[in-house]
Amino acid sequence: MARQLAGEYTMRQQLPDDAYMYIALLLEQHEQETDTIHSAVDDAAHLEELKDKAKALFDAAKVEAMASSEKRVAVLVREVVA
Repeated sequence: MARQLAGEYTMRQQLPDDAYMYIALLLEQHEQETDTIHSAVDDAAHLEELKDKAKALFDAAKVEAMASSEKRVAVLVREVVA
């Protein structure tokens, strides 16, 4: 697509072939940079989702560990009292 756009531009402007190639390369570079930016944004969103999931798992594990500790303490208290 970049080459097509560059070709249309050069045909209207009657630029030499070197200019056509330069414009085509610039447009391709711009497309690649845009793709890279979009990919980075997608990666950042995915990392944010993973961070949220990891925090939820950590919080759940912390609650479970606290409940388990409370059960152990209750068992020890019963043994000491008995």
